[in-house]
Amino acid sequence: MLARAAASRRGSATLLGVIVILVLLGIIGLAIDTALVMTANQQLQRAADSIALSAANQFQYTQAANWPRVRAKALETAAEQRVIGRGTSGVQIADNPTNAVARSGRTDMLIGRWGFNRTSNVFEFVRTDFGTGLPAPNAVQIYPRFGDGTSNSALSLIFSPVFGATSTSDVGRPATAVLGRPDSPLILVLDPTSTSSGALHLNGGVTIDVEAGTVHVDSSNGCAFDTSGSSAVLSAQRTRIVGGACINASNLTGDLITGSYYVPDPLAGLATPSTSGMPNNNRIRTGGNYGPGYYPGGIRLNGGNANLAAGVYYVEGGIDLGGNSMLNGTGVCLYLATGAFTTNGNAGVTLTPPSSGTYAGISYFQGRSNTTASSILGGGAFAIEGTIYFPNATFGMGGNASRTIGRIVVWRLDISGNAGYVITGLGLPPPSGPLHVYLVK
Repeated sequence: MLARAAASRRGSATLLGVIVILVLLGIIGLAIDTALVMTANQQLQRAADSIALSAANQFQYTQAANWPRVRAKALETAAEQRVIGRGTSGVQIADNPTNAVARSGRTDMLIGRWGFNRTSNVFEFVRTDFGTGLPAPNAVQIYPRFGDGTSNSALSLIFSPVFGATSTSDVGRPATAVLGRPDSPLILVLDPTSTSSGALHLNGGVTIDVEAGTVHVDSSNGCAFDTSGSSAVLSAQRTRIVGGACINASNLTGDLITGSYYVPDPLAGLATPSTSGMPNNNRIRTGGNYGPGYYPGGIRLNGGNANLAAGVYYVEGGIDLGGNSMLNGTGVCLYLATGAFTTNGNAGVTLTPPSSGTYAGISYFQGRSNTTASSILGGGAFAIEGTIYFPNATFGMGGNASRTIGRIVVWRLDISGNAGYVITGLGLPPPSGPLHVYLVK
């Protein structure tokens, strides 16, 4: 009787051991197949990036009539890619000579234009109509995949079929590359030091929309971009930081790249205005119409509308707006040699920059030796096109009013309150410099 009971227990233990081994084998097999799919995804992404970049680069050498050269380069580069599950045969993509969109919407290759849509406030890829040649192409969109039913068979799994699961996995990775001018951030924070956190700091429930471009922070601090709380949101195509970010996932939409490269001040060579030959207009204290010149007494308004004619305004002693005052100008560059730029109450500012000359695209320029922090507070309207430039001073924005600015280039940036800010890219000169090919998606 005892022998039979012991044998029964040994049999149960053996069965339990077999079950445990099978479960462990299943877990190991699942892990191996998961790793296989992840590896295929990574390799396919690198392949897609390479194909898109090499194809888009051909726009430098070809006219519209030679678009086949762009497609041929994509096919050539695809065949050179070595991806797991493909052996030495490379990645296959369909030529698509008519630039048509497949019914599935997952066309292997499309030629089109990458640009900013000011209606939807997002960058987008628009397919070129080969019949009309519009929009003029500058980008290539690539979407190679396994399991498309045509060129590339699905990725074969190793262990999943043993356990009755699927034997293959569909894998696909898209990439879009564009030939264009170098990426110029619409928010650039210049302070490179690592000793102080929060070179870019968000506080409260503020939202910042930089969907027209990118953000770059030169600080090497581990918390170069930080927030107070989880409700503030920065939305940008990409946010690059030389150091690191101390934020929650909810604080950012768009790509975050830490450990990035350093971006030098693009306006470092901008000349300081000279007062020589300027009319001495003393100061602005009341509403009215004013012309460009030298204002050693500053701009101090507590009511009324001050309308500025086109030109350069050399101001000392600060710009202080309060009450219901408004400072308006078209084709204006304000240069602040000393003092702060502040608004309170319902005071507001509307400015557009000069469209030509030394200060084209510059609405506000704080002197390089002027390290006084400035703050835009209150609930007044604030709409500035072009660049506001604080090369050695902190710029702070708060209050509860929505505001728009073309571009911000500052030493440090501190934004608080519950307002919404849109960085539009408006009023800036057309980009210049050599063409580059780069990934945008």
